[in-house]
Amino acid sequence: MDVQSPFALVRCSEEDMPDLVKLMYDAFPPAIRTIFMGCSTPPQPGELDRIVSVYNKEIREDPNEIWMGVKDIATAKLVAASCYKVFLNGEGGNRNADSTPPWLTGKDKELSERVIKQMSEMRAKAMPGPFVRYIEASAEGNFLYKMYGFYNLEKTGGELGEDSAVTMKRDARIKPIMGGRS
Repeated sequence: MDVQSPFALVRCSEEDMPDLVKLMYDAFPPAIRTIFMGCSTPPQPGELDRIVSVYNKEIREDPNEIWMGVKDIATAKLVAASCYKVFLNGEGGNRNADSTPPWLTGKDKELSERVIKQMSEMRAKAMPGPFVRYIEASAEGNFLYKMYGFYNLEKTGGELGEDSAVTMKRDARIKPIMGGRS
């Protein structure tokens, strides 16, 4: 029996970025919007376009920047997405892959720099080699990652009002994961 999935995994392109940024903005709480996107709540004119331009520049210029998305096949709309830094040749490159939006100033800039520095330090501690086995997860995503063998490592995000956010890790193993069961 041939059953088609209602969703398709796709590599996002520059054409996807306006929808992707809108999806991110709608999904994130105000603190995350400010720290990682440099956007106000509600958004000011041009803010979402500005972050679209930044992400498109990264896609064009950084070969390690991989945006993956999930599209609803019936509507062709993007319903989820994530950015991965993938280093195919050798060491893991820049572990400080996140950066403060350059237009942030004052307390917003200080908070963004502090949170991103903390995340980078946690990544370096948990993942010293070239293999990805560490993620940051929201409360909503935590259960999904657990299905694939990740476990909670440290609570994070308290400074952002995200008390249920955690860092997660999956230990290296030889056997594959079949059907979401680890």
